[in-house]
Amino acid sequence: MLNFLPFLKAKKRIKTIDNGSEVANLLIVSDLHLGEDLSEFGSAGLLKLISALNQKFSEFINYFAENTQAGHPWHLVFNGDAFDFLKISLRATAPTADPEWLYNTAREAQKVNIDETPAKIAEKMNSLCQAYLPLMESLVNFILAGHKITFISGNHDLELYLSDVRLAFKDFLLEKLELRFRAQKENPLSAEERDAFLAAIDFKPWFLAKPGYYHIEHGHMFDNMCSVKEPLLPLARLDPPLIATPIIQRSLPYIADLLPDFSTHGIEGLNITKLLENLTIRERYAVIKALNSAVKDLSALTETETLTQAAAKAREDFIHESPYGQPVLKALSALNQKPFELSVRQTVSNLLEDRNGPRDLRQTAEKIATITGARVVIFGHSHQAEFLTATNTSGHNYTYINSGSWVSREVEQGPKGNGATFAIITPEGSHLYKWLGPDSGENASTKLPYIELEATCALA
Repeated sequence: MLNFLPFLKAKKRIKTIDNGSEVANLLIVSDLHLGEDLSEFGSAGLLKLISALNQKFSEFINYFAENTQAGHPWHLVFNGDAFDFLKISLRATAPTADPEWLYNTAREAQKVNIDETPAKIAEKMNSLCQAYLPLMESLVNFILAGHKITFISGNHDLELYLSDVRLAFKDFLLEKLELRFRAQKENPLSAEERDAFLAAIDFKPWFLAKPGYYHIEHGHMFDNMCSVKEPLLPLARLDPPLIATPIIQRSLPYIADLLPDFSTHGIEGLNITKLLENLTIRERYAVIKALNSAVKDLSALTETETLTQAAAKAREDFIHESPYGQPVLKALSALNQKPFELSVRQTVSNLLEDRNGPRDLRQTAEKIATITGARVVIFGHSHQAEFLTATNTSGHNYTYINSGSWVSREVEQGPKGNGATFAIITPEGSHLYKWLGPDSGENASTKLPYIELEATCALA
């Protein structure tokens, strides 16, 4: 049972980071894929995976909520794919489904609830948060302790661009906080306290950066199987808004419906031909059927002049809020890969050739370090934790870190698995760690619930 009382008895009921005066240390995780195990027709094993991730990640967050370094608060960065809206398989039923949606949506889409309206995706966010309630409660703890949270969008949670989805997440956490205060017979939250709590939760559609110090983004924009045309406006349609889900990812809800226990992790680097060779006959049928359904979904979508103009305006507006100037932003945009379905050559290439995601990310990290002057570049996306120090073409040293993943199938394996990795950046240096848990007994020498995998010296 989690003990929330210490977080309620603090002098200030809701501590907040004063961004103008207080420096936060960065705590970076990626690729939790919350929701990928949510299926109405999956096996009981999926419930075990959800339970394992709830327990391990809640322990992780609650530990760092109470344990700071050098007295500085934490800035927790979810570096993409914190959520997985693509693989959630929650069917719409006749009494609750919107009649207009039922009329306009393809039969296959109705079957697996491919309702992409912002309101329906917000409902999925609420269901997702409820399934991972212990984890969400730990995030409330984290904010109450005076820390900040930022979500950077990945290819599985592009939906975080939608204001309805962001609001659903914030409202869920706020509701849990208010319920907790009532249960402890505390005075209700004031308007100022609500605002302070919500201000500690932020969203970034592309990257988080401090020029000359660090650059953090998910990494899917350098993978033409997962990229979108415009990360600042990831829409295929403006009114009503429709997320521009890449065609391969668009097939995942159909796969989840036909094969609810099937994991897509670890197969992304294979070309489509080799992928099918590694599947059973039933799995091949499901993948081919899913791809066919995804192509049908996209066939009716064509980019309009209005959407093109909106994308241009989004880029123009971003210049004013970005930590980089226009020349750097332009150079960064040039690194982004166009979705492969926009190119016949890339489509053929992806059919016939394997991809090397980790190698491509390493090469891109060097380019970003050169363009931005960042001393630390952090990606996720590949699910492979990595730490590399090198010298860029300008002769400056930089560190590339891939924060790895927290996917449930890896977390369930405990210390022997490849998951549960995270990065920390402080003025003293950058580090890559693996979470073990408070009762693991694996790190008896330091008595810490995690072990250091790699580190560099001071960055200040």
